[in-house]
Amino acid sequence: MTNIRSELCKSARYFHQRGWMMGTAGNLSAKDDDTFWITASGQSKGSLTEQQLIHMNMSGTVMTQNPGYKPSAETSIHVVAYNLFPTIQACLHVHMVEGNWVCDDHLQSNWIPLPHIEMLKGFGWKGGPAHILVTDNHDHVPAIAQEMLYMFNQPQESFIVPGFLIRGHGVTAWGESIEEARNRIELLSFIFSYMCR
Repeated sequence: MTNIRSELCKSARYFHQRGWMMGTAGNLSAKDDDTFWITASGQSKGSLTEQQLIHMNMSGTVMTQNPGYKPSAETSIHVVAYNLFPTIQACLHVHMVEGNWVCDDHLQSNWIPLPHIEMLKGFGWKGGPAHILVTDNHDHVPAIAQEMLYMFNQPQESFIVPGFLIRGHGVTAWGESIEEARNRIELLSFIFSYMCR
């Protein structure tokens, strides 16, 4: 049986090595039946331990107190993702320079068009227009989660990538396993790099 907490720690170290979770930046979570584990706030992602993960319910309430640690400030984003997309098992949020550059090139739009390149197939794309959501950044993180919830509930005519960008902030992707979500972060990095070049 997969050790969810161990896999999240491995992912944090991997993203740190890629330069996407520098210092204490970013947050990762994964489901455990009808609950989930999320990285604690303010922890170095390059040396994250299982003790630095917080057990949450799907409403965003701490299941078991972990003295000295509190949940990521962006827990509300993970709660919205799990409730919007019940089949997903992991939600990963990282910071990459190219993602911010892509946002800067589309300041007037909530839906950024993506190029029709092979990497899109990793999301299940089979042709036609493809977009990724971008929300504004808010100091009050639940406002980001609410904007995300509202936008994903709007009817869409194009293929929508399972993830989104926050302007001047970072990128989030989710999947039906930690591995799938991690692969999708990598695919988005490639796509954003392609767009920037």
